[in-house]
Amino acid sequence: MANMRSALASLIRNPLPRSFQFLSSHVFYSKRPDQTCATVQYRSLTSSRTGKGDTNEHPSMWDTPDLKRIFDGNRKWQREMLARDPTFFERAAKGQSPEFLLIGCSDSRVGAQEIMGMSQGELFIHRNIANCVVHNDMNLLSVIFYAVNVLKVHDIIVLGHYECGGVRAASSNQDLGLIEHWLRNIRDVQRLHKDVSLAH
Repeated sequence: MANMRSALASLIRNPLPRSFQFLSSHVFYSKRPDQTCATVQYRSLTSSRTGKGDTNEHPSMWDTPDLKRIFDGNRKWQREMLARDPTFFERAAKGQSPEFLLIGCSDSRVGAQEIMGMSQGELFIHRNIANCVVHNDMNLLSVIFYAVNVLKVHDIIVLGHYECGGVRAASSNQDLGLIEHWLRNIRDVQRLHKDVSLAH
């Protein structure tokens, strides 16, 4: 629960206007999605300059249009899943036994399960920018270790796609800041294989 609260606190921190200072969050979890809620405690920095810097509790943070759409969509998906397969969540709670590990791109246009016609629980998925397999990426190595040694997957699939923004960025001569550390892995491949064009 502490980890969930910490993660959601980080998520909540970003939407707050700069005129507010984040103080704390409280997350209440229930197996019934309609009973899950979150509250955020904040202080207006602008009003504090005028002597009105009282602390407020803001219970409607999750009611912003974008976030409300996400939670409403989740509830709708849950209802549809139960209508199609009443035992789906009971089976999912017992564990997973996917046959495949898929290493794919973080691109929002690529939905691995959808394009392969698979359902939840059939793919163990790791995603990063440009679906890179880097020998010193501990996140990826941990995923592979768990998939092979614990889940006993049969195959590992590295899934690329056309018009990949990460590959295109690596093919450019621009300095893109922090992401350069990651794109360097692609540029090394391009340098070693100059006769192969990756920017399609």
